[in-house]
Amino acid sequence: MRDLLPLNEHPQEPPAPDDHSIAFHVTHSTQREVEVLHDQLLSWFAADPSLRPRDIVVMVPDIDTFSAAIHAVFDQHRKNDPRHIPFQIGDTRDRSVNPLLVALEWLLRLPQQRCRQSEVRDLLDVPALAARFGIHDDDLHTLGQWIDGAGVRWGLDGEHRAGLGLGAAGEQNARIFGVRRMLLGYASGAGARFGDIEPYGEVGGLDAALAGSLAQLVECLLAWRARLAEARTPAEWGVEARSLLAAFFDGREEGDRLTLAQLNEALQCWLEMTESGGFDEPVPLAVLREAWLSQIDQPTLNHQFVSGGVTFCTLMPMRAVPFRAVCLLGMNDGDFPRRTPQADFDLLALPGMSRPGDRSRRDDDRYLMLEALLAARDRLYVSWVGRNVRDNSEQPASVLVAQLRDYLRAGWKLDLSTITTEHALQPFSRRYFEQGGLRTYAREWRAAHGQGERAREADALPPYELEPGYRLTLAELASFMKQPARYFFRRRLAVMFNETEVIGEDEEPFAFDGLERYGLEDSLLDDGGVIEELDAVRQVLQARAERLAREGALPIGLIGQHWQEQLVKDLVPVREAWLRLCADFPDAAPKLVP
Repeated sequence: MRDLLPLNEHPQEPPAPDDHSIAFHVTHSTQREVEVLHDQLLSWFAADPSLRPRDIVVMVPDIDTFSAAIHAVFDQHRKNDPRHIPFQIGDTRDRSVNPLLVALEWLLRLPQQRCRQSEVRDLLDVPALAARFGIHDDDLHTLGQWIDGAGVRWGLDGEHRAGLGLGAAGEQNARIFGVRRMLLGYASGAGARFGDIEPYGEVGGLDAALAGSLAQLVECLLAWRARLAEARTPAEWGVEARSLLAAFFDGREEGDRLTLAQLNEALQCWLEMTESGGFDEPVPLAVLREAWLSQIDQPTLNHQFVSGGVTFCTLMPMRAVPFRAVCLLGMNDGDFPRRTPQADFDLLALPGMSRPGDRSRRDDDRYLMLEALLAARDRLYVSWVGRNVRDNSEQPASVLVAQLRDYLRAGWKLDLSTITTEHALQPFSRRYFEQGGLRTYAREWRAAHGQGERAREADALPPYELEPGYRLTLAELASFMKQPARYFFRRRLAVMFNETEVIGEDEEPFAFDGLERYGLEDSLLDDGGVIEELDAVRQVLQARAERLAREGALPIGLIGQHWQEQLVKDLVPVREAWLRLCADFPDAAPKLVP
């Protein structure tokens, strides 16, 4: 910021040694930035009782990058803990946190999507979309098991893969491949195959309707992939967009209904702008997506910016409200000044099209940095990821932070090492618990470095105290009676045991490790049916290997054929030796009862 803050001809007097009005902190990750900030805020509150959380603002280049870390660090302490700091996160974009909007953006990229298993299962986690296809929360676990067991990996069908330039992969492990297996399994159970379709016998009973709901979803995705691939005029896109919302989302819940109304309003606003401008040329889907969702994504200043706690927000114009302490996080090289991705239809991004006076995001961010500096009344706190989390190599700060540090060094003859703190990789580093070391309020980690009786005392749990106004509910009592150990871990140790989730693979198999190969060989050597003759071993094993291929358990194409041949070749001697032993010892061994 050398051009914004010109140096004086005569250097200023250096600040007092105990002057901490400007501080720089270097960490290894975004998570560590927030953890260090939490400790620093606690030290400020301890040193200055007049300082309140509402007197502090924390600004970052992108609040979505920091939201998860902020909640993880600031929400870990209960309200009755002295380390609890109230906070408020502003500027969170609905487009990144609202499940319905996240699903809509994914659908508006459908022609380019690979439609991985995890992506479509994420769609089913959206309440409005699941309700549209008659799927309830209790059905998701069963549906996930079926999708994974039927061999679904990526792609909708062969035509979809061909549109991505991967037509040679065929339909094996595609979504239509899995749906056909489910429907055939429901119709015939674990019976004979129909053509090249191997039935998936787990579908049945009262849950069989879920296979129909999944088939309906796949049909919608296939139909809309073709409809969204064509260029249309804005008026035609308006009709298609409303049809898309009606086809995939059910607005029976109040929040979803409001979101759908907001989307319709934003769409109508874009259509009115194109109509008033007389624009009626066909445009691709990318134009609709960016124009439509950008209306939802517009930052607004009408929300509660200053609350009763520490305010976290994005660096934006008109935020130069005076605060006693201003903290700037994420001041990394490349992250600030921010880089704005240019759309394909943005003429200003073309060479030779820019003119003097056009908006420059980098210049805007330089001015925002100056505004943030002027807003700080008592303290300015700046941090960035200055060390690589893997090899500890040095990483540069933002060019604006580097210019500020150069200005401080030249204008005040300041030794920057006295106001710069480099923190450890982990919050439990010994550096935080040594005499004269780094400052931390995470007393839980002291036990890891304690010795003897002090370590045992630190391990003891403090007396359990109920929160003020706590009322025991019937659900809490039932949870304790059902699983006391789990309840103890959750209430006393804050350890959460999440339900086991079925996490499938997004890619078709290419190779197998030892355990996976053992599973294939075990299924080929299964003795559940009629034992074949010795001269029919190769034929039986070949038929079983072909069944594995139809189930999608083997790689696609020539690699899969090679695996079939290799498995059969390796198992023929094993199977023949086993049949000879069975012929020599036809009687089963007697059971020994102790």
